[in-house]
Amino acid sequence: MANREYGKKAFIIAGDIQINRDKWELLVKAKPITVTPMEFRLLFYLALHKNALVSKETISEKILGKDMQAGDKPGSVYSHIKNLRKVLRQAGSEAAIDTVYGMGYRLVV
Repeated sequence: MANREYGKKAFIIAGDIQINRDKWELLVKAKPITVTPMEFRLLFYLALHKNALVSKETISEKILGKDMQAGDKPGSVYSHIKNLRKVLRQAGSEAAIDTVYGMGYRLVV
């Protein structure tokens, strides 16, 4: 599994997922997959931190560009995660996005 940092080279392999940020290309099991721009950025970030917990606040701030205040409902984060799970499942990916209750999400590969 290769992982090149989010700066110079924007290419990540996380299990059967390949993401090329420069080409705006997402492949699952070597087949092209279409997602929204927000979902693409979210999956790229999760893949960059594969198998690690990423908090809802971090996703909101770094991906959605919003600061979550105490008591904010992360509904937008949840809906993007839900869509990504569906896309990955339909593509036959072995990777999964796990929820860590009250904390955030983890891309497990």
